This record gives sequence, C-alpha cells and structure tokens, in this order.
Amino acid sequence: MLILALAVLLLWAVPFYLLPVFRGDREIMAQFYLGPVRFSAYGLLFALAVIVGYALSRKLLGRAGVDRRHADDALPWVVVGGLLGARLYHVLFSLPYYREHWLETLAVYRGGLAIYGALFGGLVGLYLYARYRKLGFLKTLDVAAVALPLAQSIGRWGNFFNQEAFGLPTALPWRLYVPPAARPAGYLEESFFHPAFLYESLWNLGVFFVVLSVFRRVYPGDSVRPGLVAGVYLVLYSVGRFLIEDLRLDSFYINGIKVDQITALAAILLGGVLIWRSYAHTNLAVG
Repeated sequence: MLILALAVLLLWAVPFYLLPVFRGDREIMAQFYLGPVRFSAYGLLFALAVIVGYALSRKLLGRAGVDRRHADDALPWVVVGGLLGARLYHVLFSLPYYREHWLETLAVYRGGLAIYGALFGGLVGLYLYARYRKLGFLKTLDVAAVALPLAQSIGRWGNFFNQEAFGLPTALPWRLYVPPAARPAGYLEESFFHPAFLYESLWNLGVFFVVLSVFRRVYPGDSVRPGLVAGVYLVLYSVGRFLIEDLRLDSFYINGIKVDQITALAAILLGGVLIWRSYAHTNLAVG
C-alpha cells in the first residue's frame, strides 16, 4: 500500500511539480500547513526514510536468522546515534560559523545533517545495541546495509526542498534552477546547476538493488559470510559519493581537499576489509 501511494504521488509530482521547479517556473514548497500545524518537507522526508528503512530491516532480519523484534528495539539506538553523528560531523567542519551562531547547532530542521556522520553514528548505535543484546553485529550490519541505500535515496530529496547539495553550474537538459537567495558566493550570476542530490539519490537506488541481490545470495545459506553485504554497500556507495562530491559547491575542506572525498576513500578501504574478512571467515569455517 505504501509503495502504491508513493508511486501515485511520484506520477503526479514529476510533471506538475518537479519539472516546473527544475525549470524555475515554480517555487519550492519547503514548508506547508495542515490546519494550524506547520510541516517541513525536509523533516517529513527524513521521517519517511527512517520508516522505510525500519520496515525493510524488519522484513530482512528473519532471513538473516535474527528475531525481527530487534528492529523495534534497535531503532532508537540507530536513529539517535545517526542524528548525533550527522549533526556533529556537520558542526565540526563548520566551526567558524557555529562559533558565531551556536544556538543554530540544534536547528536540524534547516538541514546540516552530514550523511557520513549519520552512517558512523548509526554504526556506533547499532554496535552498542548488538553488544547489549548479544547479537551477531556483522549480521545485523548486513541487514542495515540493505535498508540504508533505499532510505538514503528517499532522504536525499530533503536537500531538494532545502535548496542545498547542488553542484556546479550547467546547461544540461536536467539542470536545476536555484533561486538567487540559495546561490553560493561567486555564483550569484548563474541560474542553473547540477542537481547533485538527484545524482546521489539515483546512485543510492542502484546500490540498493545490488546489495539486495547480494543479501539474497548470502542469507540464508550454508556459507557464512557476515559483513559481505555491508562491505559491498560501503564500497559502492562511497565510489559514487566520491565522484559526485567533485561537483558539489557546499563541501567541507581541509588544506584544499574535500573532507567527504577523504572519508569516502576511508569507507572504500573499510568496505574492502569487510569483503576480504567475509571470504577469509568462510574459508576458515570450511577448513
């Protein structure tokens, strides 16, 4: 039912809302009201991403031999860890600004949630929960690695409504119009930019189908390869993020190098280690 509702919404949104916004013929509705209650599109998409990720994780846990009820109990650990990590990562690399506007460190509804911070914060939360409940951490991590790219694909659209995470100016047919108030310094005369958030959303959707296929081959199965799915996810997602980051105008820098590209390389290395370990573990088990 949820998938059908999303499909109907998408069929309406593309011609009547998204295309006019991309052309600059319509303003983005970042917030809207239902009666007296104000809703943020960014917040709603974040909530939708969490719900979809949770529902998929719950469905896949049984296939990995883990009680599905752990999805209910682990959710607060992962969400809180992810939020804290995402915000901390963003604030740490924007310290000059937040020193002057320290109250805004809590304004997560305006954006400023770094995905790599969310990944590592959520990873810590999941590890602590798995250790507390004496679960196989890598098995639960494999389940999360399937749900994550789908949730990320949805959540990236929050950047669209917040008018952020766009790239360099472009004249390509799928270019995105950015209003003057949202353009970075040095690009005020430009009107159309790469929709980097869209590239990452589509990339994440592709990663989801790949890791889901790998998960179905590994679980359930006679060969025990915990960590393989998580490793494949880290490598594939981070390759895409490294390439897309090259286009973005809102990157954090250290000595002229983009921080998220450094993090992406580290994540690729970690993913490679997990893949290697999963095969080494299988060989040891067979031997």
